[in-house]
Amino acid sequence: MVFAAQGAGAVLGAAACPWLARRFAPGRVIIAGTVLAGVGIVALIPFRDVVGISVLWALIYGIGTVNMVSWFVLRQRTVPARLLGRVVATTRMIAFMSIPVASILGGVLEQHWHNMYLIIAIAGALRLLVGLGALISPLNSRAGWRNPDHS
Repeated sequence: MVFAAQGAGAVLGAAACPWLARRFAPGRVIIAGTVLAGVGIVALIPFRDVVGISVLWALIYGIGTVNMVSWFVLRQRTVPARLLGRVVATTRMIAFMSIPVASILGGVLEQHWHNMYLIIAIAGALRLLVGLGALISPLNSRAGWRNPDHS
């Protein structure tokens, strides 16, 4: 049920992307989505029922899809065409490097603390802090609404 809810959330997030893209700069959507996803992860802690957990995961996956689409839009609008392939490859490498690192770190922390709820709280808080930190970055501008020089 949880996996189905995650898929439904992703589809709904994708459906919301055109509406959001017409109203907000992609960087600001990324910031808001990162903050909301962090809050959503922390909100998972008190839930013990499948329905509540499924609803929250649907929201988190919907937000994640919106973030991903907004990131692609922003990257395509701001990176010159001659550099786009290299930039895509580099950003994907950096993003995917975090997966094994987080898995190992999460496993080590769980083995030492035996408290998955604390680890969930830390993960959500980190995502929330990254989003709040992005408020002082160039993402918090109208950047991405312009077309780059695609020469």
